[in-house]
Formats: sequence, C-alpha cells, structure tokens
Amino acid sequence: MTQSQVDSDDFDDGPAESGIILRLELYNFMCHHAFSLDFGGQTNFIIGRNGSGKSAVLTGLSVALGARASDTDRGNSLKGLIMHGKNVARVKVIFKNEGREAYKPDVYGKRILIERIIKSIGSSGFSIRNESGKVVSIKKRTVNEIMDYYGITIGNPMTILTQTEAKTFLAHSDDTEKFKYFMQGTRLQESYDNVSSLEKDVKDIEKTIVGDEDILTQAKAKYQEALKVWTNFRNSDEFKKKQEILSGKRLWLEVCAKEDQLRRATEVLEHRREQMKVINRQTADFEADIQRITKQKLEQKAQITADLIEKIDKTEEEKTNLKNDFDETHKKIDDFDVNIRSNMKEIEEDKEAIKRADKQITTERTRIKNSTGEAYESLGRLKKSLEEKLSKMTEQRNTHKKAIENLRSQSEFKEKSADSEIGDLRREMTNLENNKRRISEAKGREDSLLSPQINELARSIKQSQNTFSGQVVGPIGLEVRLKDKYKDWGWVLETIMQRTLSTILAENFRDSNSLKNMVRSCRTNNDITVRRPEVFDYSRSIPQVGCTTILDALEIKDKNIECFLVDANKIQSTLLIPDRREAEQILKNDHRNSISSVLCFVQGGGALRITKRNGALQVDPVQRMNRTNPNMITLAISGGNMNLLERVEAQIGEISEKIRALNRSKHSFMVDCQNKLLQNQHDLKTVIQKMADTRAAINRASSKLEDMEGGGAKLEALQDHRSELEDRVTIHTTQDHALREGLKKFYSKLESQKKRFKEVAEENMKLKQKHRNVQQMIRDSDMKLAEFRESVSHNNTKKTKFESDIQKLTKFTTESMPSVINMLIEKASNHCSREEANLKPEDTIEGVDREIESITESLRRIEEEVGISREAAGLNVVNTRKSYKGIRSKLDDAIKLHNHLSSALQTRFDNLTSTVSLLILEVNSAFESAMRLRNFSGKIDFDPAHGRLTLKVSTKPSEKLRSVESFSGGEKSYAQIAFLLSIWKPMQSRVRGLDEFDVFMDQVNRRLALKLILEKVSENPKTQTIFITPLSISKVEGLESKSIRIHEITPPERRSLNKN
Repeated sequence: MTQSQVDSDDFDDGPAESGIILRLELYNFMCHHAFSLDFGGQTNFIIGRNGSGKSAVLTGLSVALGARASDTDRGNSLKGLIMHGKNVARVKVIFKNEGREAYKPDVYGKRILIERIIKSIGSSGFSIRNESGKVVSIKKRTVNEIMDYYGITIGNPMTILTQTEAKTFLAHSDDTEKFKYFMQGTRLQESYDNVSSLEKDVKDIEKTIVGDEDILTQAKAKYQEALKVWTNFRNSDEFKKKQEILSGKRLWLEVCAKEDQLRRATEVLEHRREQMKVINRQTADFEADIQRITKQKLEQKAQITADLIEKIDKTEEEKTNLKNDFDETHKKIDDFDVNIRSNMKEIEEDKEAIKRADKQITTERTRIKNSTGEAYESLGRLKKSLEEKLSKMTEQRNTHKKAIENLRSQSEFKEKSADSEIGDLRREMTNLENNKRRISEAKGREDSLLSPQINELARSIKQSQNTFSGQVVGPIGLEVRLKDKYKDWGWVLETIMQRTLSTILAENFRDSNSLKNMVRSCRTNNDITVRRPEVFDYSRSIPQVGCTTILDALEIKDKNIECFLVDANKIQSTLLIPDRREAEQILKNDHRNSISSVLCFVQGGGALRITKRNGALQVDPVQRMNRTNPNMITLAISGGNMNLLERVEAQIGEISEKIRALNRSKHSFMVDCQNKLLQNQHDLKTVIQKMADTRAAINRASSKLEDMEGGGAKLEALQDHRSELEDRVTIHTTQDHALREGLKKFYSKLESQKKRFKEVAEENMKLKQKHRNVQQMIRDSDMKLAEFRESVSHNNTKKTKFESDIQKLTKFTTESMPSVINMLIEKASNHCSREEANLKPEDTIEGVDREIESITESLRRIEEEVGISREAAGLNVVNTRKSYKGIRSKLDDAIKLHNHLSSALQTRFDNLTSTVSLLILEVNSAFESAMRLRNFSGKIDFDPAHGRLTLKVSTKPSEKLRSVESFSGGEKSYAQIAFLLSIWKPMQSRVRGLDEFDVFMDQVNRRLALKLILEKVSENPKTQTIFITPLSISKVEGLESKSIRIHEITPPERRSLNKN
C-alpha cells in the first residue's frame, strides 16, 4: 500500500475499507470440525475457556496467510494441524477490498478469498478467489503480493504472537530477547543486515582494486618487452614467400582429397535412397496386413457379444437354481420317506396295542369273577410311593434329553465348520493343482500363476509404455515379491492387500483413461490410481518393538511402489506375530499408538487381524480369498532353494496334510460325541423303560383301587380304548396311501429336474467352449498383429536410420563438404592459385609437409638469434597489448563501482541512523505515555552496541527507575504489553494479533492492561487487532464502543451438543 494511501486514512476514524479480515472459516483444522468467525473491522476480543479452540483462530489466520508450520509453534509439519481421523483440512480467510485502496478491484472485486488446503498425503496448496468465487491464482507468490500491498507482514514475529510466543514475550524474555523483538518488529534488523552486506561488498572491492593495480604494472612491462622483441625481426622475406607457395600447395592437395570424398559420399547417398524405397514397400505391405488382421480381430470380438455372455450367465444361474431345486426335491422325498416309516410304525404299534387291549379285557373279565377284596389302604400307599419314584425318573429323563440335544448340536456345528474349512482347503488345493498344470505347460514361468486376463492386461500395459505420457506401473503385485522365509504368511497378505496388489499406478488422468479402456477390454476390473512418483522418509513411523512387519516380509525394488504401499496398507507399521497372546500383549503395550494392526495365526489354519481402538482390542477374522477371481494376484516367492513348480507342489502337500489333520480332528470329535450320545441314549432308554414299568404298576394299583370302588368301570374303559385304537389304525392307513401318492409325484418331478439339468449343463458347456474358441482366435490374431507390428517397428527403426543417413549425406554433399571445399579453395587462393601450386599426380601432403618443415627449420635458425618465432613475436605483441588494455578497463570499472557503493553506503548509514533515532524516540514516547496511565514513570534504555534493551519503570514518584524484571508478574506483564503496543505503533501492519495477553496478571493489572489496550488501539482506527483471552472482559470500561467486537467461543464438543 502506498504512502499516499496511508496518509489519506488519517482524516477518517472509521475502520479501513480494504485489507482487513471479514471472516475466518476452519474445516477439520486442529480441534474444529467446521468453524467460522466474523471479525469486526477494528478491535476484536476472542474469549472462551481452555480447550475451546481459541488459539486455533490465530494459528488458522497465520497458516492461511502463508505461514510455515514452524511459525505457528504447532510442530514442524502442517499435516499435524489436521483434525485427528481426517485426511484434509481447509482454512479460508475473506478480506474486505473496497474503496480507493482496494487491491486490483477489476480482478477481485469487493472481496478477496484466500483458502489453504492441507492434505495428510501430498503437499498443501492455495486457492485465491475473487468476489464471485472464481479462482484467480493457486500460487503462494500471489498471497505474498496481496500481503505486501496491505502491509501485513505475516513473517514478522511481532505481527501475530501465538500462545507460546506471547507467554515468552510477556514473562520470560530478557534484555537481549527484548532487543531482538524490537529489531524484528520494527524491521530495523533487516536494514542493519542490508547495510552490513553492502559494507562487506565495499571492502571486497577495495581488496580487488589493490590486486588489479599490481597486475596492471606487470602487464605494462610485458607489453613493452614484446615490442622490443618484434623490432629484431628482419630479412626473412624469400623464405616466407616459398613457404607461402608450399602452404597453398598443401591446401590445394586437401581440396583434391575432399572432392574425392564428396564423390564417394554421393554414391553412398544414391544407394541409401534405393534401400529406402524397398523398406517403404515392405512397410506398406505390413501395414496392409495389420489392417486386415485388425478387421478380422474386430469381427472375432463381435462374436463375443453381450448376448453370448448373458446366455452363459443365464445358463450358469439356471444350473444353480436347478441344483437348489434338485436338493429341495431330494429333501422333500426324504421327508416323505420318514413320514411313511413313522406312519407305518404307528400302525404297527396301534395293532399291537389292540392285541394287548384284547388280553387286558379277557384278564379283567376273569379278575372280576375271581375278585378277593384286597386291603384298600395298603394299595393306596403303594400307589403314592410309585408316583414319587416316577417324578424322580421324569427329572432324570429330562436331563438325558437335554444332554442328547446339546451333543447333537455340538456335533452338527463341528461337522459343518470342519466341512466348510475342508471345502475351502480343497478348493485351494484344486486351484494349486491347476497352477501346477499351468506352470508345467508354461515351463516354470511365474506369470503362469496369473489368470489369462491379468496376463493379457500386463502385456497390453508393457506394449503401450511408449504411448503413455507418464510412467505407468502395475499391477502392483507383479512388482512385489514375498521373501521365502515368510511364505506361510502369503495367503494372509494376498487377502488383506489384494485390492492394492491389483492396482495400477498412473501419473496423470490421460493415462488413467487409457488404462480404464484396457481394463474393460481385459475384463479384470483393476483399480487405477493417479499418483505422481513420490519417495519419502517413513522411518519414524516404524514401531520400535523388534517385531517383523509386512515391509520386512516383502521384497520391493521400486521405492515409489514401496512408499505407495506404506500410504495404502501401512506395511511399515503392521506386525506379523504368529502367536495370538504375544500379539495382543505387544498391542496393549503400544502406548504411542505406533502400531497400525497385528496379524496372527489361530488353530485350524486361520488368521486374525487385531487393531486397537480407543484402548480396546478389536479382532477380525481374515477369510481366504476365492482364487477363481480373475483379478486375483498371487505374490511371487523370492529366494529359497525351490523353483516355482516345487513350491506349488510343497503347498499342495501342506494343504493335503491340513485336510488330513482336520479330518482326524473331526473324526476324533465325532467319535467322542457319538460315544457320549450312545451312553446318554442308553441311559435315557433305561429310565424310560423304568418309567413305563412304574406307570404300569401305578395303573395296576389304580385299576385295583377303581375295581374296589366301582366294579366293572375298568372293563368298559378298556373296551373304549380298543375302539379308539381301531379308529387310529384306519386314519393312519388312509394317511399312508396319501403319502405314497405324494412320493410318486416328487420322484417324477426329480426325474424331470435331472433331465433339464443335463440339458442346461450341455448348453452351458457349448456356450463356454464357443467363448473360449473365439478368445483363442483373438489371441492368435494378437500374436500375428504383434509380429507384423514388430516388423513395422523394425522397418521404422531402419527407416529412421536410413533417413538420418540420407539427411546427413545430403547435408554433407550439398552443404558441409562443398562449404569445406570452398573454404579450402579460398584459403589456398590466399596463398597461391591452383596453377601456381603446379600440382602433379605424385605430389602428396606428406611430401609438401617435409618441404615446409625444411623451410621452417631455416627460419628457425634465423629466429634463434632472438629466441622466438616471427609469428609468435607478432602474436605476443597483440596479446600483451590486449591484456594491458583489458586490465586497465577492469581497474577503472572497479574504481567507479567502489566510489558509487561507498557513496551509497554512507547515504544508507545516515538514513538508518536517522530512522533508528526517530523509532527509538517514538517507541520511548509511546512507552512513557502508557506508563502514565497508571501514574507510573517509565523509560526504555537502548544499547545497540551490546544488543540489549531494558525496560525501566517506577511505580511511585519518589522511587528511582528500575528494571521490570524486579516487579511482580502482573506489573511486569503490564509493562511488557505497553512495550508491545509501543512497537506496534510504528509497525503500520493492517492486522495484528496477541494470544493470552493476561495469563500472568491479577484482576487489577488485567483491568488496567485492557484499558491501556483499548486506548492505544483506538489511536490507529485503520488497523485490525485481535486479542485472545480465556477470561471474561464484560466489566471493563470502554467495551461498549462500536469499534470493539467480543466473540465467545464454546468448546467443539459443546457446539455439537447444541446442534443436536
């Protein structure tokens, strides 16, 4: 902002129209999830109890306006300011930009929005927008330009004092630190550094001038000596003339040699052009073949229509549904069989009961005739005893029934879980046997373990590397190997990292779109991540517990991939610990939360993933993946003594052993359960038999009692019971006929389902075979295309080489060599004409060189008298004269520069001295004025020579001035605040901030300090000031002014409760 703009503000006591902050917004920043604050244009007090996030306001302002992490006293990385559990934080500041002082109003309008985005992964960035929200710039340089225009020196430590800086300044700064604060706040330190640097430059130039003067004297002496030598050369003209003719003759011989080279080069050029014609014809033929096969391939792909795929999926689904219906029909047939057998059994039992009833009726009739009248009371006691015994037996029966139910439930659960695990292992073994077959067919190639779709995708990416605009890597699993000694962890790592292992990395979205088309073409559904290559140091995040991590188990040659896996899967902080108890203990002892998770094994071949959440352990099972998935990436094994086929065979052996072990465990458990079940069933049968005997005895006793009481009533009851049994036999017989008819219908339905299942299975097999045949034809076409493209590429390489040769030869024959020949002719003509050279067929360059050497020897003998050649002497004169003049010019320039810098240094020093004197007077005057508000006297002692500044205060008129360090905490803090306000006055910063200014004050000093603050900030109404305090300020005089705005901040958790 210009000085004229600042001066114009002196006539208006309202807030500034531009350069003040209207609003601050924080998202996922420190303790704030979503926070906003509208500032007043002049003085702002932010109050709130500890933990409410007050200090985050000044920190957010500093960060948004370009401060580094170290400037905020919140760590060394901006990433530490992101709310825990979030990945991105945003800080937005809205500036007022109105009036004559507005910054680029035609670009930004009445508001300037500065937003800084902080990411946990990657670097932070800026977004500078205009009033309508349009992005104007994303560069930090733009933020700096805006801050410079508004006069906001965010890098000055006295502009915004954070919580730590405020406490240090107010309570712990000594005289040396106060001097540094004064120098930095008033920016005098920067001026002193500039003057010191200029003074050093002047001294360096003085040293250079002294050295150049000595060099100039030596250069002058050498020049005079060269002139003396040159005057001694005479009388060598004849030898020179002959030497001149021979030099010309030698050049004419070179002209002849070059003309011969030009002729041969022309012949080679014609030969290359003929070869180019042949290559062009071959390339055209190859490209025609490529177009033909490409068309053929498109026709083949057209055969794999969505209708074909839909038919295959439909027949697969129908097979599954028919299988389920088939099983359901079987189940119903079994139910009918059980019901028929149960019904027949009841018929037989009822017929037997009729026979028993007939015997009882006969016996009863006989008994009635021969009754003896037994004792009634004795029979009653016997019946009561038998009933008590029956009650105890009933309890035993219920106990055995419950035990039998529990054993059956346990047996069923164990059988199902074991069968499920064995099924998974059998499927795993089937997949491994298929891998073994593919490895044998592929002669041990590692890519044979991958599905054809993944292999096709990998080949497509490799063949298209030259067409990508950036680096493309992937799938990631093909670039990573598992160390041999950790191979037992292979299936666990493949399961939890499968999505990452199948990921493809691209540097830009253009390549990402190309890769998406490849993935769709290969039907693999791989993830594609756009990420620029990035290598960083993650060593501090590795847990120091001495345990193996996933990173230790993997072999990764590409550091970029390694850092990607660190970001994606935390491989540096995920531990591999076989024993579950040890894993849980180590995780519990991780008080620094440096361990992301721990993987461990459990009995039966399974695995668990254990994490810690809020101090509690969370356990999740790791389920084996279905290896028929076309996206499945298997980790290759690195090291070891076994080849790939041997490793697969060993894995098959291990799984076979696991299946046998599971079968043994299952059989042992089932046998044990069966034995216990048989024992309980035997005991139950015994109890039931005893209960039946006891009931029979009770019935006999009851019958006798009834006979004694009622005579022939029992005989009638027996006859009625026999009639009921006959009715039941009739009903069960009817039910049997109905059940057998239903069974016949389900057998008929089962046969039709079998027939339909066979038809659908045959149709599905034919469709799949057709699909495989077409895919094989496409692969054959791809191989032919690759061969023709390789031929075209080879021809293009040769064509490029030949074109380069033709270009070079053309240039050689039309430009380079003719120009060389012309240059040689010109040089030769300067010595003599071609006729004067008198060239002969037997002349050679070597012979001419010998003649020149002879003449040179004669000249040498002449020149020995002066000790130097004529040419050397002439050249020496030219060089020494040039050197002398150059040194003279350089010395003159250095003297001019020295004089200019000396003058500038004196001017700057005088200006700095004047500025320092004025600033000291201004700051001292402001400090004394602040002290008088409390009827104190004060003074600032400046000692620039020793870099010290002492605040001296007297609280009573009769006392001498003494250092504020001897005062109490409140009076000392008041003096320190007065000193800060005195520095702020000449700083002319549009925005200023101070955190917890009253932390060391009692109520009296705090009230007086607030009064001082209100008076001093009102002297500069165009400046926006932000104060932060945890205490209430409602009872301080002067707070009712419209220029003062008080903001009370509630803790984040309370805000969320209020919203709810």
